[in-house]
Amino acid sequence: REVVEELGPDAVLATSFTVTAARSLIAMGLPLPSHQVGTLHSMAYRAVGNFLDVATEPKVLRDWNSRVGHEWELTPDARRGKPDTADLGAAGGGNGGDELLTAYDLARSQFIALADMPHGVRQFAAAWDAWKRETEAVDFTDMILIALEHALDGEAAPGAPKVLIADEAQDMTPLEIALVLAWGRRAQRTIFALDDDQA
Repeated sequence: REVVEELGPDAVLATSFTVTAARSLIAMGLPLPSHQVGTLHSMAYRAVGNFLDVATEPKVLRDWNSRVGHEWELTPDARRGKPDTADLGAAGGGNGGDELLTAYDLARSQFIALADMPHGVRQFAAAWDAWKRETEAVDFTDMILIALEHALDGEAAPGAPKVLIADEAQDMTPLEIALVLAWGRRAQRTIFALDDDQA
């Protein structure tokens, strides 16, 4: 509230790790417009161009599933994209598309090189990335990766905020932290809010 009073409502951007937390921030009656509060993924999507299709939305994913064998099929789930809860080793043997995509997301979110990923994940990743290029789709990890590239090239966070607040920072991946830090270089202040009991 103090920062908004000092700099104005459009000068502050607040991100959260989950949609539920973003809604909770809005419901608190903070003097922020709703477009200045959202998940980090939603802000990254705004930054990279929200004209892109999201690869894991059911209507887009149907095309992928129609092209691959049963072992690589993905369960339609527009909320996919929580690599922090995944286990990279568990999906290395080709135990289904969901597990392989989760492992690939986890590895990318930890800046693990493709060459260092398990063989099954590398095979899946090659096909998944080729399909996304062909269909001009992005997945949840791409949103953060592309936004990070833009930020490292000098682009500010959406709306060019003076203050950037990242809520639930204890749950962020190294990739997500890198994006907030890169955006923070274009802001006057960057604040990581976290719950040390959950860290």
